[in-house]
Amino acid sequence: LAIGTIGYFGPSPPPGPPAVHHYIFDLYALDMKLDPGISSRADLMKAMAGHVLAKGAYFGVYSR
Repeated sequence: LAIGTIGYFGPSPPPGPPAVHHYIFDLYALDMKLDPGISSRADLMKAMAGHVLAKGAYFGVYSR
């Protein structure tokens, strides 16, 4: 996978300071399945509107 394509790339902090890079993942519990062809955040948020049962966040840190 390449940056700019759909998919998950894992942690990849930029080189140099700061030594630790943080990541925030928003998690949603929905009452329906979404179309896997959704390709933009705006379209994703629009499709989820009215279907969010719960929301959470995961904060992670990564260093080289």
